[in-house]
Amino acid sequence: MIHFRLGESSRQYTSCRGLVRPAEGRPQVHYETGGSREYLDSERQCEKREGGNRQARQELCPGVVGSNSECGGIPVATMNISPCNACLSCMHKTLGVCAVEDDMQDIYTELKKSDVLCLATPVYLNNMSAQLKNVMDRSICGMQGFLAKDRFGRVRHTFSWRMPARFLLIATSGFPEMETFETLIATYRAQALNFGSEPVAAMCVPGSIALQMEPERLDGHLSLLKQAGFELGSKNSIDGDTLRQLNTPPLTADQYLTAAAKYEGWLRRKLGETSQG
Repeated sequence: MIHFRLGESSRQYTSCRGLVRPAEGRPQVHYETGGSREYLDSERQCEKREGGNRQARQELCPGVVGSNSECGGIPVATMNISPCNACLSCMHKTLGVCAVEDDMQDIYTELKKSDVLCLATPVYLNNMSAQLKNVMDRSICGMQGFLAKDRFGRVRHTFSWRMPARFLLIATSGFPEMETFETLIATYRAQALNFGSEPVAAMCVPGSIALQMEPERLDGHLSLLKQAGFELGSKNSIDGDTLRQLNTPPLTADQYLTAAAKYEGWLRRKLGETSQG
């Protein structure tokens, strides 16, 4: 998850995982394909945590910072964030304050002072990660128990404090089809509107299983993400042409299957070694 303050004079970029791992000494694996042996960095190309979503997050922020705005990352996957227990203390007792004491308290602080919230998530089963869903559910503590019509005429809660005025979405998925993101995009838009915020843009890149094997195919989209960040920071919007290019799959289905075969070769070897052990 990434948050922005636009037009800030101070510049900051925080890695979304909060750490940088050295390249040297990382283990390698190999796979056999087409009669030739190729070597892969196992952490970069065969583990989900080093996949396309992390790369996408890390390209957006430098673009925002380059436009003289502030960008920070919240490493949701590594934080202790419990599900909402529906105690409603935030509405009935300590207004706007969540009763659960965990890492979510630090996230509330960042949400309250940010202009834009970017939900960055891989798609595992048609929607956002469980950790990010916990964050969004727990953010209802900014809502009051009172009800009123919103700008669309829908009955919704009023607010003790407001979420960032604009929401973005960055998502990756293992499969190559854009339809994989449909449920996630609908959820993201509904969440933004329920918080009285504007869903600005959804930037979705499919095919991460294959892209881990041929990462150079992602280069064009990474450049576009940096451009999108710069446009957001400098103009408070992302150009339609930039979004159209970003939401064009980097691989056809046939290209995806060819690249994914390399992953399958690696997996067969790994499973074979496991069964022998």
